[in-house]
Amino acid sequence: MKYFNPFHNFLLLQSHAAQILGFKFQYYQRLDVNIPVPPGLFRIAALLVKSGLIDLDSLYAHLLPNDDDAFEHFDSFVTRRIDEASKIGKINLAATGKDLMDDEKQEITIDLYTALEMENDIVEERALEIEKNQKLGFLLAFLLVHDWDHAQLLFERLAHLNPVEHIEICEGLFRIIRRTISTYDIVFQTFHMMDTPLSSQIFSVDLPKEFFQMLAACGPYLHRDTLLFQKYSYLMYYRFELEFV
Repeated sequence: MKYFNPFHNFLLLQSHAAQILGFKFQYYQRLDVNIPVPPGLFRIAALLVKSGLIDLDSLYAHLLPNDDDAFEHFDSFVTRRIDEASKIGKINLAATGKDLMDDEKQEITIDLYTALEMENDIVEERALEIEKNQKLGFLLAFLLVHDWDHAQLLFERLAHLNPVEHIEICEGLFRIIRRTISTYDIVFQTFHMMDTPLSSQIFSVDLPKEFFQMLAACGPYLHRDTLLFQKYSYLMYYRFELEFV
């Protein structure tokens, strides 16, 4: 007599669902298909992983490009950009005072506008990468469905590619940070409007660890959202102010 095993059936469902979605992603990897993966497919996959119906690693294995190939391509990109950046301004540190006075012997060119323009060019050039790299698209989808646990895993796996440099991923990370601190932001604004001494405010600030993980993922790119940076500074100020009152 056979017994019904719901756990076994669930594992089969997980495996089959991952294979079906994997085949869908592989279709867009074909050379004769010149269209990117639809954002809806990434979002559906992210929701299924978030709900536990599909294992992340089972689907990750179907995505392209291979991590090693992507890292190698990115390294060559960075090397080329460093070579270009090194040509922006050059100065001979061994030059004497007389040499520095001679324009024909010494040229000093420091163009900050050129440097900023190159930064914008890098962002624009890498914009195409997010369409070709399905793993970056998957990371973006996790941010859009507010699944930080799986998004953090991909941030760690793809750290070599500096994924937060992409505007879409950076904005998605900002959105999930705003969502995380929205409750604290309202509470702090309320206390601030009350205009009462901090010593009389019986309130403890216990920011979730995910908030600091997200900030670490942002890195220096937090400067792209000055309002969010202001809120972060505001939260940190009151957090430490209340601790030492």
